[in-house]
Amino acid sequence: MYVENDKGRRIVCGHPLEMSTVAEVLGKNATKELIQKRTGFNSDCICLDCCYQYEIDVKKDKKECPFCDSNNIKTVLELVGKTCPMCKEGIIEEHDIGIRS
Repeated sequence: MYVENDKGRRIVCGHPLEMSTVAEVLGKNATKELIQKRTGFNSDCICLDCCYQYEIDVKKDKKECPFCDSNNIKTVLELVGKTCPMCKEGIIEEHDIGIRS
């Protein structure tokens, strides 16, 4: 989770105190509308054309590679069960490591 400050910079909200970070950035009396507008979740993504890996908020950001400008972008979770875009041989697997951040 992140919260955007007044300059548009995304600040990571660490678990389990996400809302305390939001309150620090937006103020303790921030409206629900402001909180909804200025918070979101980044996802790990990969460009299937150049294999550049980066994070975006898939609900708010344009799905376009910042390296090659391709729009052939997938989240890592969308690739589970599919062929690896890098080596073109292995299958992407999801492993539960018992940690979520």
